[in-house]
Amino acid sequence: MPNPSTLLLNAHLFTNTSRRASALAIRGDRIAAVGTDDELLALRGPRTRVYDLGGRLLTPGFTDSHVHLRGLARHLSEVRLEGARTLKEAVRRVAARVKATPQGKWVTGGGFDKNAWGDDFPTCHDLVYCP
Repeated sequence: MPNPSTLLLNAHLFTNTSRRASALAIRGDRIAAVGTDDELLALRGPRTRVYDLGGRLLTPGFTDSHVHLRGLARHLSEVRLEGARTLKEAVRRVAARVKATPQGKWVTGGGFDKNAWGDDFPTCHDLVYCP
């Protein structure tokens, strides 16, 4: 492999997989390799520029021309109930979020599968939190 033109080291790379990586090698305008600092430093050539990212997050460019970023942010900040197998589990998740939320702030969420709960369906009595 020819030497990379740029190495980005000491980073937290978002790989969208379970693989952990701390370094990225770039050759021209293409990603040449992803791996650990030691693995990619071995590729360094005399003209390779090296940047230490100080443990910062490195993400790919987000180039989707149609994205509902505000809706995604709201969705990610809500109590997610996907996978809650019972109403009781869902109520526990909501209660935990309420406990961690400053008084007077709204707690929102969703995503439960009512079909997985049989005849149990949440009512205001299940979801009202009274300390």
